[in-house]
Amino acid sequence: AKGIVYRVSTPANCKDFNEWTQAEKVDVLALLAAAPPESKPKNGSTNGEKKNLPQSNGSGTPSSAPFNALGVLEELDLHWLNGSQSYFIRADDGAGRVRYLEMGSGDIRRKLRTRGYRARPDPESNETVSHIDRILDAATEHRVVDFAINIAGTPAGVHSFPGGRVLVRESSRLIEPRPGPCSTIIEFLTALLGKEGVERFIAWLKISVEALRAGERRPGQALIIVGPPDCGKSRIQHQIITPLLGGRNADPKSYFFGRTDFNAELIGAEHLLIEEIPSSSRHEDRQFFGERIKEVVANDTARLHKKNKDACTVSPFWRLSITLNDDPEKLRCLPPLTDDLVEKIIMLEAERSPEFWKRFDEATDPRKAFRDAINSELPAFAQMLLQYSIPERLKGRRYGVASYIPAEIAEMLFDNEPENLLRTLIDKANLFEDGAVWEGDAEDLKQKLCAKESAVHASACRLLGNYPTACGQYLARLATRFPARFQKHRTATKRSWIIKPPQQ
Repeated sequence: AKGIVYRVSTPANCKDFNEWTQAEKVDVLALLAAAPPESKPKNGSTNGEKKNLPQSNGSGTPSSAPFNALGVLEELDLHWLNGSQSYFIRADDGAGRVRYLEMGSGDIRRKLRTRGYRARPDPESNETVSHIDRILDAATEHRVVDFAINIAGTPAGVHSFPGGRVLVRESSRLIEPRPGPCSTIIEFLTALLGKEGVERFIAWLKISVEALRAGERRPGQALIIVGPPDCGKSRIQHQIITPLLGGRNADPKSYFFGRTDFNAELIGAEHLLIEEIPSSSRHEDRQFFGERIKEVVANDTARLHKKNKDACTVSPFWRLSITLNDDPEKLRCLPPLTDDLVEKIIMLEAERSPEFWKRFDEATDPRKAFRDAINSELPAFAQMLLQYSIPERLKGRRYGVASYIPAEIAEMLFDNEPENLLRTLIDKANLFEDGAVWEGDAEDLKQKLCAKESAVHASACRLLGNYPTACGQYLARLATRFPARFQKHRTATKRSWIIKPPQQ
């Protein structure tokens, strides 16, 4: 044959190429690209002297200086995703922001060829493997990552976490603070949240922005904004919180309500944003919702679970905000306000502010005019946040700002909790003879309320019948909320409760 001939050798354990392809997945194009040149025999003899083969220096490597594939990998910042056909190469967006582009092997080969690297061995240099194949082979040995995904609050690059090496593909887009007016933002927040609400919101957001910019994993409460429909409360989430927290948000409802365990989308967003929680007043659903909130707020790490991939533990920076309408049916879908959850929530009340929105009425698109006005002031608002001093009365030890739930909403939510129903049943069951206190353990109380002769027999059986420990749990919550009426009485042999009659 004229020209250079390249040989692809079938493995010794396979009798021919067909058996080889049946035994394993074969990348034919890659084999051809990596094939060594076959020298021409003299005078047509198959046993002639071979030419153009690399000369060994006795160590199994060519005697000429080897091609520095690792140096190329460092220069390109090229990585290979373990067990896949995907490579990731660094790219700059022109504004100093780093991101990693995903490419298949064919795309990477083309990009390397355009940079001048050889796709075939050079017989004159005694090469048996091309530059490109050396680069890709080195990537699969020295530049291997187990995950390629965004992680909230983590800059682009390779990071080691428990469970594997993770390539963070993109950094968040932080707004650069600069001095200037931000009167539209302040007036919007004040009209919506009131003076007290604005102070709490700014304190919460200040701590979040400072921690994110410093690269700290500082916990922060879940922000819940309750208000009438179409008052603009979700605009706070989209137009103010998301941009100041890096420009990325994700809706965690499916994960928060047990519909899926995959959370890769959430791991890559600094702002977890919920607009209107699903309508479920089942106690179990609400409890599960509360547990998810506590995980996001308090945990330093999270379990990254991507579909068809093993799980990995990472450390995302998260802030959670929830907006919902203020009608009682929606509020009943919030989690039970247990002591360990109350400290992890800042709840603010919003109201309609028609006077504020009138300034955009003459615009062709009032919503766009509002967005443009807010966006133009965000750098100045970021500067104001960093310079803001949180009042002492709003400071909190754990989160930097005190948790808060309006008393009226807290009371309304408690009225619908099972422990409050137990208190009502106790007061109607004639437990207190001549005003005397009742004493006994949780099972004694359950038997008393569920007895056939009890005035609250049916309701007590529905409340306490399905869960053996329910009565004790509800009494513990009542003791926390009403310590003067419900008291634990523990001895060496008995765990009982003392319940006082309601005050007349």
